[in-house]
Amino acid sequence: MTKNRIKLTPFGKEVEKKLIDLEMTKGDLAKVLGITDPYLTDILKGTRLGREMKLKIAKLLELDLVLGR
Repeated sequence: MTKNRIKLTPFGKEVEKKLIDLEMTKGDLAKVLGITDPYLTDILKGTRLGREMKLKIAKLLELDLVLGR
């Protein structure tokens, strides 16, 4: 049986790659940002817009951000 993968936006994929490089989990990132894991997951999947939070994530992880992705 295969594990269900969450379908991520391009931004979500970049965040996931960066977290791997930094040896961080999504839970670690959520804690640093002061948000819940499910809210972060919703942003990375694109089911929540979270524009301000995307900006914080991009700045924290030093990612380029194109809003609307």
